[in-house]
Amino acid sequence: MKRGFSLAETIVAMAVAVIISLFCYATCSFAISQYAISKTKSFFISQTQNFVNCYYLGATDYASAIKFLTNSDVTYGEDATIYYAKDYSLSTQQNSQYYVNLSFKSQNFVVECFSNTSQKPVFKVEV
Repeated sequence: MKRGFSLAETIVAMAVAVIISLFCYATCSFAISQYAISKTKSFFISQTQNFVNCYYLGATDYASAIKFLTNSDVTYGEDATIYYAKDYSLSTQQNSQYYVNLSFKSQNFVVECFSNTSQKPVFKVEV
């Protein structure tokens, strides 16, 4: 009559426990990173809609609408860069995590949102 577990059974059980733990960690890590990406994208989609709405106000109201959104003096037809901190509040260039380029290119209004960690746009729209 055998009592307890053999060394091989214990090693196999521990290996299975480690594999399951690593799988759970990877799943949670992936979910957290995707949530952060989704939150950032949602914020910049909303900001982009705001900037496009300012553009559609036309030359007379554009500057006041942009000033309301960003506290920056930007006139219609002028390219601008707006900086945001990690918590999505307005920021300076040195403390920014994200930035938005507003540009008037060849008869189109372009809004591009970038993260400082990558040069790939978080969100971009051209009107």
